[in-house]
Amino acid sequence: MKRFIVLFAAVLSAVGYIVASLANGAADPSALKLLTPEEMPAFRLDALQEGLASNKYVMASVNGVVDGDTLEIDYKNKEYKVRLLCIDTPESVKQGVDIQPYALEASELTKRLTLHKKVRLIFDKGLRDRYGRLLAYIILDNGENLNAILVRNGFARVEIVSPNKKYKEYFLKLQSEAIKDMKGMWSLDRAKQPFVKDSDGDYIPRYWKTREGA
Repeated sequence: MKRFIVLFAAVLSAVGYIVASLANGAADPSALKLLTPEEMPAFRLDALQEGLASNKYVMASVNGVVDGDTLEIDYKNKEYKVRLLCIDTPESVKQGVDIQPYALEASELTKRLTLHKKVRLIFDKGLRDRYGRLLAYIILDNGENLNAILVRNGFARVEIVSPNKKYKEYFLKLQSEAIKDMKGMWSLDRAKQPFVKDSDGDYIPRYWKTREGA
């Protein structure tokens, strides 16, 4: 009985931690003034054509969330895996890497905003990554950009990969604001943050540094 009580208390503590984190203003998109897609020219639908191709868009249903920055969608009765452009959330399912701080919170926020919902995927120059996943900006039904929400709320770092550099400065600005405001993972002690600065001043996963022996 005592063992059950201890286990139950541990579960409650874990749940309470996640709930408290999501209850924080940093996890509530409505608490922030984010640029809407209409304020970013490439996101204007009147300037885009529908299609599964570079610089176009599709409407799709989200039927799975792998982690904070990776979704599974259904488009025209075919399933695709999607990686969110310009961002990287802490790891929760990466083989050989322990669950990182704020990984579960990022995943839960993405689930809450997208799972079993219709979203708009907007593609940049590069349509797929080396794993065959679609690369996209995810626009929610209220017009907000999920990629931006995750960065501005401190649930993701900026990761810019060529040729998708169009909004580099925009996302770096959101990241700077999140760090300044100590949102999400940036509220942790620096030694506990899942990302660290490299010699170029960019944030990279802490486990990269660990593997390098730095």
